[in-house]
Amino acid sequence: MGALGAIVLAIIVRMVAANTMEVHVNQPNAEVYHRQDMKRGEFDYGYHVQTVNNQFQHKVKGPDDVTYGCYGYVDPSNRKHLVYYVADRMGYRIIFPNRPTKIFTAKLADSLNKLDGAVKGKDYDEQVVEWNNLYMPESCFRLNEILEPAASNQAPVQKVAPGSPTVPTTTHVTRSC
Repeated sequence: MGALGAIVLAIIVRMVAANTMEVHVNQPNAEVYHRQDMKRGEFDYGYHVQTVNNQFQHKVKGPDDVTYGCYGYVDPSNRKHLVYYVADRMGYRIIFPNRPTKIFTAKLADSLNKLDGAVKGKDYDEQVVEWNNLYMPESCFRLNEILEPAASNQAPVQKVAPGSPTVPTTTHVTRSC
């Protein structure tokens, strides 16, 4: 077995013994990380590529068995497109920053599944969590700060010739009830 094989074997033995895995890849304009605790089923994953459109994703699976995260990019006009989400027992849902969020954990979902048809459609006792208390990756709380320097260093935007077809863009999100 060569030196590289011995290193890989040592890493695998360490991961199996500790039930954890941690990988970091840093390059001049990109970062990728992945931490996983196999015993608890928790993970923390993300990437940030600062070239072209400054795209990113960060997510974490918390101790409540809910995945929290954010993703987005900076468009050619230097507008930030940020999406925050949770993925819990009620599925993948986009959430709004700085607002309380309803979280459905396994215990609550099991209770909902046991309800009969007579009580469906009523307001259930879900867990409401304030924005700052969500188990969100730290990077998601600092996106404006993180994206600002990279957006200002981007290459100039290509101008579209008059009369050329353009793709409509969304400048804000409206919420309907």
